[in-house]
Amino acid sequence: MRLVCQLMDLMLDAEHSTNYDMNDCWDDNEVERIRRLIRKYEEGQKLCTQYLQEDSTSEQFCSDMINYNLRSFLCEIVRYLPPEIILRYNLVYED
Repeated sequence: MRLVCQLMDLMLDAEHSTNYDMNDCWDDNEVERIRRLIRKYEEGQKLCTQYLQEDSTSEQFCSDMINYNLRSFLCEIVRYLPPEIILRYNLVYED
């Protein structure tokens, strides 16, 4: 659940930046990069919610998180994952 909140916070920070900061100093490429981040964090939040609602397995969850380039977030919850998944995806606990 903490991971859901963290991804939501990152998504909101990125949305805030595009709404309030983009007119000041960002070019179109930077705005598009931030919009991609918003979509990425939003997708990560959905994946976490699906997992918490038991709509996906640990294997599916980890695979999807990696496919959306959210591997670093898995390292935060690695201690809660089955050992075979940790080995398969070569996850390392980061403190």
